[in-house]
Amino acid sequence: MNVIGSGDLKEKSIDKIDDLQYFVPNLQMTETGISTQVFVRGIGTGSNSGFEQSVGQYIDGIYYGRQQLLRAPFLDLERVAIILKMVILITHLKA
Repeated sequence: MNVIGSGDLKEKSIDKIDDLQYFVPNLQMTETGISTQVFVRGIGTGSNSGFEQSVGQYIDGIYYGRQQLLRAPFLDLERVAIILKMVILITHLKA
């Protein structure tokens, strides 16, 4: 888990979520005109908005289902926590 406090956010000029990739290992982000792509440890959805996102984003405990919702600049943040945790879901289908 990586935690960046408000002092570090100001000192490193982190104004939006895209800036975090330069300070958090294994986090890659790309913003294009129509999509925002977030990858953690190489796992991500890409620009296909028809699929549920592979990287979950929560702000104040609220799930943001689409990555475009994270484009807004940070305002008055106390801290940012990035949890780099792989969750593998295995389901068994019965024929």
